[in-house]
Amino acid sequence: MFSLASPAFKTQDLTEALDEGENRRVTLKFTALPIPEVEWRLNDSLVKGVQIDSSHSSTTLHIENADRAKHAGKYSVTLRNSVGIVTTTVTVKVTGEK
Repeated sequence: MFSLASPAFKTQDLTEALDEGENRRVTLKFTALPIPEVEWRLNDSLVKGVQIDSSHSSTTLHIENADRAKHAGKYSVTLRNSVGIVTTTVTVKVTGEK
């Protein structure tokens, strides 16, 4: 029998610095049982137009052709399962010019 586990991030409160036009994958590792629902938000709105992949132990935000207006800001990442809920942040800074 498996023990239930509230979600917990192995990686927390990251800051990523990118140049305009750069590609980057931002991965957060976690533990949880059952596998949690994952929600990414940027400045309090659900993230749209960006690929997000999640597995049983990590979630990855794919930033392609980084753009200050579209990608920079404070992302909140929430994990939720039947045992609990946890949130962390990822700050993305985009500098330079294309």
